[in-house]
Amino acid sequence: MKLLTTISRYFVGVLFIFSGLIKANDPLGFAYKLQEFFDVFGQYPVLNIFDSPFWHGLVLEMSIMICIVEVVLGIALLLGAYTRIVSWVLLLMMIFFTFLTGFAAITGQITECGCFGDAIPLSTMQSFYKDLILTTMVLIIFFGRQYIRPAFKKKRNSDMALGAGVLLTVIFTLNAYHHLPYIDFRPYAEGNDICALREEIPDELEFSYILKNKKSGEEKSFKAFPENYKEEWEFVKSETRVLKKGKAAVVQNFLLSDADGNDLTESFLADEGYKFMAVMYDLEKTKTSRLDKLSELAADAEKAGIPFYGVSASPMHMIEDFRFEHQLAFPFLLSDETELKTMIRSNPGLILWKGCKIVKKWHWRDLPDFEKAKKKYMD
Repeated sequence: MKLLTTISRYFVGVLFIFSGLIKANDPLGFAYKLQEFFDVFGQYPVLNIFDSPFWHGLVLEMSIMICIVEVVLGIALLLGAYTRIVSWVLLLMMIFFTFLTGFAAITGQITECGCFGDAIPLSTMQSFYKDLILTTMVLIIFFGRQYIRPAFKKKRNSDMALGAGVLLTVIFTLNAYHHLPYIDFRPYAEGNDICALREEIPDELEFSYILKNKKSGEEKSFKAFPENYKEEWEFVKSETRVLKKGKAAVVQNFLLSDADGNDLTESFLADEGYKFMAVMYDLEKTKTSRLDKLSELAADAEKAGIPFYGVSASPMHMIEDFRFEHQLAFPFLLSDETELKTMIRSNPGLILWKGCKIVKKWHWRDLPDFEKAKKKYMD
């Protein structure tokens, strides 16, 4: 039991820190995932209490709290600090996570649980099995906590190490939320070529035909029908063998259209020059405090001959009212809300493109001056 507890302690501790930091790297993305769960909960009795404005209004705070608590629990477990409290919270947290992944796996309405963010996508069934294993290990820790010995002899040193861990985790998480993720694991990361990621690679196949000799009865495989096929051979069946597995397009839902529904995706990507895209996925939730800076940047870009577009999933009549209210001169395109949230974790957020390639992304708190952006990021 002592050995099992020690192994479980270090494995769960390291995994909790890793999982927590991955989510803390993108707390807004994890909040989107929690909101997706709450949306699905609304379809089921009892669980539908979570599909309410109250709970939807708390998803960001819940996301940040879960990220921080997960990392802190991992640190405390490795330090051997506050084992009774830590073992209880670990058990309750694993029951919560196992319920979420089990619910997602059974209903099939949520494709990914978000356990490791976008860094390591897991199917809901994989996540559920992972949580069952972790819950077993946490139960070992819970019932064998008397075997856990502190990493430091003096409690003061342990408390200082834990306090430092808490402080650094809070700073790490809040900074990722107030700006952009430190590491972008999504397809729209800086440097990625979206045209290449939209391409689908088909399977490489080999076709063959099984023919039966009319005289001898022997069956033989051919890559193509022989010249004397009808006279000497009889068709039995065809076979298809996959030589090399293909690959689905990584980016499948990048679409841009105008107010009339005209598809402008290809023309946007075909423009090989620089262009700015101000992403405002939902204008009702868009932060307006820096729109003057955005408007100024758009005007400077226009003077330099660089296209500047706004992109939103809001209805066009709302877009026109929003443009008039905030005196935004640049044109707007329409796109999918989920895709815009994936593109940048900021509303508004600014993206600099060159052709199909994403050059640079900015949070609304970090909007640059045009001249500085031009000097640093444009040829």
